Amino acid sequence: MDRQKRFGVIFSGGTAAGMNATLEYLCRYSSREGAKLIGFKYGWLGLIHNDTVEVTLENTRGIAFNSGGDFLGSCSKVNVFSHNGNNYSEVCYQTYKALRLSGIFVLGGDGTNRQANELNEKYPDMKFIWISATLDRDVPGCDDTIGFHTAVQNAAEEIASMVSDGKTMHRHVIIECMGRHTGLVSLYAIDLAIRKKHVKIDMVLTPEIPFDLPAICNSIAHAAHPLAIVISEGITDPLMEETVKPDTNQDQDVDKIVGHHADLAYTCRKLKAVLDKSSNLPIKSAVVGYVQRTGKISSADIYLAENCARLAVKEALEQNESKAIVFKDGAFKSISMKSLAIPKEEAEALKLEAFMGDAILPVLYDQISAASFGKFILD
Repeated sequence: MDRQKRFGVIFSGGTAAGMNATLEYLCRYSSREGAKLIGFKYGWLGLIHNDTVEVTLENTRGIAFNSGGDFLGSCSKVNVFSHNGNNYSEVCYQTYKALRLSGIFVLGGDGTNRQANELNEKYPDMKFIWISATLDRDVPGCDDTIGFHTAVQNAAEEIASMVSDGKTMHRHVIIECMGRHTGLVSLYAIDLAIRKKHVKIDMVLTPEIPFDLPAICNSIAHAAHPLAIVISEGITDPLMEETVKPDTNQDQDVDKIVGHHADLAYTCRKLKAVLDKSSNLPIKSAVVGYVQRTGKISSADIYLAENCARLAVKEALEQNESKAIVFKDGAFKSISMKSLAIPKEEAEALKLEAFMGDAILPVLYDQISAASFGKFILD
């Protein structure tokens, strides 16, 4: 076994709790085998600019309990093939060769995997080991992802606090959770808040299930008690889009919102603006957002991070091809990275299928159907 192998590490996309933990365990298992780790600062930008930091047992000890990925930093929506209008793929390849790397551990979601696969296809001797780290848990082919459980845990606490405040102050509340274009974090957070804090949630809006906005407006107008509404950031409705539009003076800055997708911005504000017109009570809103990436890390994410790191190091040392490390069917598995790099259209269909088949859906059916089918409409 080559005792002098060197591997890079990249955090990519929106940061997820457990990235630091994965790095600490990658360092532990790599060190046992005599391999060295080189971390790239701020995701793909570090690979473009050769901005690195040595990853050692000394400087990573204990970071497993720092949620997020602040040790290396990450970046969202950076494509090395078109960054700032330039193709930096050759630059990345030359950085890889100059550092004498045997591969790169890359943590992120499905977009990260697609980019790593594209680089691998263009430069076959540029190897990657992709590890699923995204709080959205929306990667087809993965039953669980690093960061999801911390996002759920922290969102549940915020939901319970807002619902309690709304009840106390006699006002409706809208709580928005991250999740990109899936409502899984919202659903699991609601379930945890109900079971742990015994709160009552009146409506849930997710991107996957169409909802009746006029019916929701009607229920707000006739509600006998303050309502608690939880939404996922990816919900859309024509009425919402027409009611609140970004300030034209801000248009140039929308794409620069750090860590947030421009097409998902203003979700909570849009819905509140619509419902304000129908409500006889004040409406308060809160975006859980970045709290889901920080705070106390879930033990489940620590478990995922350690086991993914162990398998990733093993595969990196034994294999000479790019791999994806996933948790699937109750086990940690190493599969072809290319097998996950499917077209976006196919990926979206698989995500919807996975959402509709998730075990949490029937548990929260009453709340989901209340928003979708107008059960709150009063005669």
